[in-house]
Amino acid sequence: LQSVCARRGGTMTILGTTVIMLAIIVAAASYFVALSPIYKAVSPFVCDFLDGSFEEDWRLFGLCEPEQAEIAGSEDAVESDSRKEPETGIAFPFSESFEVGKNLQLLGVGVRKKAILKVYSLGFYGNKPVVKALSGKSGDEACDAILSPNLKGARAVKLMFNMGVGTDKVAEAMAGVEGASEEVKGKFLTMLKKGMGQGKMSKGESMSFEWKGNNVVVVTVRGSKIGEIKDKGLHKGLLEIYLGSKSVSPSLKKDLGTMVQ
Repeated sequence: LQSVCARRGGTMTILGTTVIMLAIIVAAASYFVALSPIYKAVSPFVCDFLDGSFEEDWRLFGLCEPEQAEIAGSEDAVESDSRKEPETGIAFPFSESFEVGKNLQLLGVGVRKKAILKVYSLGFYGNKPVVKALSGKSGDEACDAILSPNLKGARAVKLMFNMGVGTDKVAEAMAGVEGASEEVKGKFLTMLKKGMGQGKMSKGESMSFEWKGNNVVVVTVRGSKIGEIKDKGLHKGLLEIYLGSKSVSPSLKKDLGTMVQ
């Protein structure tokens, strides 16, 4: 009897040791995989294609990050005095002051993507006449209302960078606006490059494009005004970059106006 008990005790000890070793191996593998460049590159695709319970299992081992909306909480990631863009978690205050006007109201948020990279999040703002023009509208209908040449209310889009981007790349992309003359584009490019300086826009830094009347564009970088240009073509073209048919942020277009009562 003592021999049998000893054998059983030894077997239980081996099984217990095996379970502990397996747990350590899985934890270590999860840690190193989660840190590896390969994992960081492919994880968005893996996690997007994982289905239901499998995705939850991967999250238990830290192999899939929870969605930003889950991190932000309930009620569409809305906080008491700001709203988070769900893909990056970057918050935009409900009311913001710009060069073109004080206490502009947040009308929608979105994200600018390049392939799988989330370059920056953006919040679109407007003053009372703009808010009134959006009443009862959302999505494409709201975009058309803001793009109307008859609307002269103050509007602004605030960009919050989610990663570092070279200032030359930012300037050249914005200066490629359609509808403006080559002379105006050149002037706009020079203003942007000079205002942003050499180097890059770092994660957490901001810039804004602001529209006054139907022909004035004001630009701020890192909270400071870098200049303004009076030109109807530039005014319209910059608005269309975000709200037109070739918008760089479809998520902003879809969200626009949903916050207006």
